[in-house]
This record gives sequence, structure tokens and C-alpha cells, in this order.
Amino acid sequence: MKLTPSRMRGWQDSPNLDFSDIRRYAPGTHHGLLLVRLRAPGRAALARRIEAVFQAESVETWHRAFVVVTDRKLRIRRPKTG
Repeated sequence: MKLTPSRMRGWQDSPNLDFSDIRRYAPGTHHGLLLVRLRAPGRAALARRIEAVFQAESVETWHRAFVVVTDRKLRIRRPKTG
């Protein structure tokens, strides 16, 4: 299924930077958080980037992780084990 802006209706996007505070949203304290930071924001750009990431990465392994996606990078912080 192709991710398009119309399919993203109902998604919550926010310029609220509180979500970027890893101390507040530490890995393992939630079901998983995907933070997307793009230079040129917009629903079409967001849909393209998320679609590319979901096609290239094993997103099913992101459970309880804090994931940051930018135009060029992907950072995954997983809960500490043990």
C-alpha cells in the first residue's frame, strides 16, 4: 500500500518540540515514538519520507523505541536491556 497524504488523514503532526525530549520520552516508557524532522515540511514530503523508511527498514523491531527520521538519517534508540 502506498502512503499518500490522503491516507495520512487522522495522523497527528505537530511542530511541538516537546516530543524531541528523549528524557521525557525515554525508550521503553511508551509503545514507540517516531519523530520526523524534515527541512521542507509538508504532508507530501512527510508521506514520501515515511514510505521510504518503512520500505527500507525493519520497523517491526522498533517496539518501545524512540526513532528520529530526518531527510538523510535514521536514529533508533531502543530500551536498555538487563
